[in-house]
Amino acid sequence: MNKIEEFKKSFETAVDYYDSGDKAKAFAVWQELASQGFAKAQHVVAFCYQYGLGTEKDEYAALEWYQKAAEQNHPQSISYMAGFYEHGLAGLEKNTDEAVRLWRKAAELGDKEAQFTLGNLYDFGMYVEHNREEAIRWWRWSAQQLFPPAIKKNA
Repeated sequence: MNKIEEFKKSFETAVDYYDSGDKAKAFAVWQELASQGFAKAQHVVAFCYQYGLGTEKDEYAALEWYQKAAEQNHPQSISYMAGFYEHGLAGLEKNTDEAVRLWRKAAELGDKEAQFTLGNLYDFGMYVEHNREEAIRWWRWSAQQLFPPAIKKNA
């Protein structure tokens, strides 16, 4: 079994632990995988730290793991980091320009939630200049990935 197959098997084992209610055991497996450099596991570990799932809530640790995954161009982690900048979490200075830059990067990498978020920002003229056409373009890309809120916008 190669390293990717081993990762997938271990990751799914952790999902099974999580689904059965043993969040701490799931977190331990994900953390081990994250420490080996797997971006998907780094993202999940960050998410667990952000929301206190299977571990203590720790925004600083969450940001650290999101950054590690983002360095590997993990779109969801880049998008979540945008939220940290938007709200000034984990000691970051609030920076909406950086948040928009990160959402755009995540969206361009294919993150459907970031695409939807950009659509909303353009539609409301929030942090960017109002541009309905640009909003629709981002919503369509998100809807093409079957993101339910974007599908409703495109209905």
